[in-house]
Amino acid sequence: MCMRRYSSSQTTTKSEQHSLGTVLSMITRNRPLFVLLIMALAWNLAYSIITAFAVYYFKYVFGREDLFPWYMAFAGVANLITIVLFPRLVRIFSRQVLWLSASVLPVLLALCCSRLLFGRRKGQCLSHCLVYW
Repeated sequence: MCMRRYSSSQTTTKSEQHSLGTVLSMITRNRPLFVLLIMALAWNLAYSIITAFAVYYFKYVFGREDLFPWYMAFAGVANLITIVLFPRLVRIFSRQVLWLSASVLPVLLALCCSRLLFGRRKGQCLSHCLVYW
């Protein structure tokens, strides 16, 4: 019975048309689909904002637009490594510690990198910034 009801092999002669309101009603009643769509929307929005800020930063602040692809490649590799290591890290640390680390470490890393790149005065060597930072 279920096979007949949900099978894709059935052909219908009459094509069904659904209004936008009907489709939205079906989506909101299906909680897992609704949550998945909200998560996809949030991820796309965050990715677009982060990428826009990165393009702006590399072009107008740093003045080296050619380094943006390297940044994106590094970020992609870091994401893949994190995905692979996450199950092992959960066994060692709690999820709360991992969430806090994932929230705080990028900010600290960005501050350290900006200090290393922009904290030097003219003629000052990089090791001097590392020691006195």
